[in-house]
Amino acid sequence: MKLKTLLISLVCLAVVFLISACSSPNDGGNNGVSNGSIVGTWEAGDTTLTFNTDGTYRQTVQGMIFDTGTYTASGGQCTMASNGGYTSTGSYHVSGNTLTGFTDGYGNQVTYTRP
Repeated sequence: MKLKTLLISLVCLAVVFLISACSSPNDGGNNGVSNGSIVGTWEAGDTTLTFNTDGTYRQTVQGMIFDTGTYTASGGQCTMASNGGYTSTGSYHVSGNTLTGFTDGYGNQVTYTRP
């Protein structure tokens, strides 16, 4: 079961930023993204993402460190460079204590919340 969860989480992280929303002509090109900060800790099930102010991130699954790296986030776009050697870019939306725009390995949108 742990292997399945870790495998799914790896696929999730690999595609987490590959889905980008298209902006509508009247939203100023910002994809409707609020000005909320991505910095902080976000949880979805047994997965936790932490974006630090120094530009580093950490992902844990079931309390174990799964991935680390660096990120840049601006205007609803985020690029993550994993210490594992891959880079992914995509859009996100922060509203209050909710972070959306990420997808799991099956293409389903995942909503993270602040703990």
